[in-house]
Amino acid sequence: MTFPNFKDRRFCNKTIMTIVLLHFISLMMAARFYDQLWLNQIALYGTVSLYFLVMPILWLWHRVTKRLPAVDTLSDIRKSFDETEWPPYDPYRYFALDKGLFTGLNERRKPNYAPWEEFNTTHTQIVGTTGAGKGVMSNMLLIQCALNGQRVIIFDPKNDKYASRVIARAAKDHGLSFHLIDLRPDTPPQVNPFRSATYSEMKELLITIFDLGRKGDIADFYRILDRRAARDVIRRAGSNPTIKRMLKVADDSPYITDEDAQAFLEQLTEMTELDAIDTDEGPDLAELISTPGFLYIIGSIRSEESIQCQKLLLLRILQIIEKRPEELADRLPIALMLDEFKYILSPPALQALGTVRDKNCHLLLAHQSVGDLEECKGLDPAAVRGAVLENTGIKFIYRAKTADTAEWASKLSGKIIAKTRRTDIQQSAFDAATAQYTEVERALLTENDILALPKLVGMLFGVGLAKRCQAARMPLGERPKLVPSPRAPEIVRKEKAKPKAKAEPQNQTAADAKPSAQPATQAAASSSSQSDAGHSDDPAQKNLT
Repeated sequence: MTFPNFKDRRFCNKTIMTIVLLHFISLMMAARFYDQLWLNQIALYGTVSLYFLVMPILWLWHRVTKRLPAVDTLSDIRKSFDETEWPPYDPYRYFALDKGLFTGLNERRKPNYAPWEEFNTTHTQIVGTTGAGKGVMSNMLLIQCALNGQRVIIFDPKNDKYASRVIARAAKDHGLSFHLIDLRPDTPPQVNPFRSATYSEMKELLITIFDLGRKGDIADFYRILDRRAARDVIRRAGSNPTIKRMLKVADDSPYITDEDAQAFLEQLTEMTELDAIDTDEGPDLAELISTPGFLYIIGSIRSEESIQCQKLLLLRILQIIEKRPEELADRLPIALMLDEFKYILSPPALQALGTVRDKNCHLLLAHQSVGDLEECKGLDPAAVRGAVLENTGIKFIYRAKTADTAEWASKLSGKIIAKTRRTDIQQSAFDAATAQYTEVERALLTENDILALPKLVGMLFGVGLAKRCQAARMPLGERPKLVPSPRAPEIVRKEKAKPKAKAEPQNQTAADAKPSAQPATQAAASSSSQSDAGHSDDPAQKNLT
């Protein structure tokens, strides 16, 4: 003997319909045979028991049964855009750190949670156009990371209108530290990125930021001269130098001449125009990121000096993270947020995607479309695309504006079996129409779903099956204020004496002048080779520390 499945909603619906139908039949019989007392009594007692006893039981039974599975069919963009906007909610109501990281509400208005262990051991990618909900979700995730005892570092090149106010308000409400650094032009001195940096670290910073590495082209010869000048400047500048002190000692370097290392000197000069890093004091970045809290760094997407300084500060922070003691790394996870990361990514930062995870640091990379991965200056687009897509195990994707992004996101969701219906209508009036269902494969989340997402609703990939989840806006606070540092002492540069040009006879031809230039060239080459050989009169060797 087999019993029916009481958890099946179909069986529940059939039972309810049967009881309601019997109730209507009893009412009709009582109305037809009104002179029969027993029929009226059955109708009366049945109505009372149905409304006050049976109906609540049936309602509860219907609530606990499983929902009927929807029949998956092919997608229609018209139906996708018919969906209304999801209602707002208070995200703090659903923050439950013991359950995991709250990632938003689903279609049933139920909270979604991602395990902390899974989130902290992989990188996260957040893709979405302006206003779609990318920044709102980022704020939700980062605030929960800080509440869970992590150090949160945020790079904001576009100076988001609300993000800094939301983060500062959360830090104030929960008693967390908040430090702001503004790298835009015309801001006061705030931080010295070379503070506590070793010789090898400063060398990596300058060579990376000024793009002096080998590239396998003919200009590598001149980059060798630039790197030699950079090493000499670092040795002469001593410990904890400022960018202006490096420029001053560059005037004394024998490796910077009118012909050699001029590109390095010009880039160094450009960096000195940014007042935000013109200080001997300011916070020590190593000490700052050794405790929980927020570090918010504002940059620029137009100022070349600010863009360079953003890369400089990011690389310096990655150096500090990689050198953290094992005990500190195990105790304090770091969440590093790179918004619009195409403006601040460099080759070492790209390599860090695969290395900092072992140092208990996970990255959140936010950008507007897949095409942004091919616009990182100075980097191989294929390498950037591969590193980002392969190393980000969790992805939040919001409404797409391009077909490439929608197609890429749809493929991430996987395949399901959908049914298509085919109807055959016969010409004869006596022949009934026939219908056939065929099974086809389609993506779980189609391109239409990605293109028609409501505001603040995104697709979550990497935590179980792909699903939709809604972010919510966090409360705003006052705009945070800068804490300026004392400006470094003014440095007066030396002006190199220009050699006087000798008067040449007017009747001298170009062929006569060419041999005379060769001895000078040989003398310069001889002097350069002697300096590289490491003689005792080399100023760079004297200032080795």
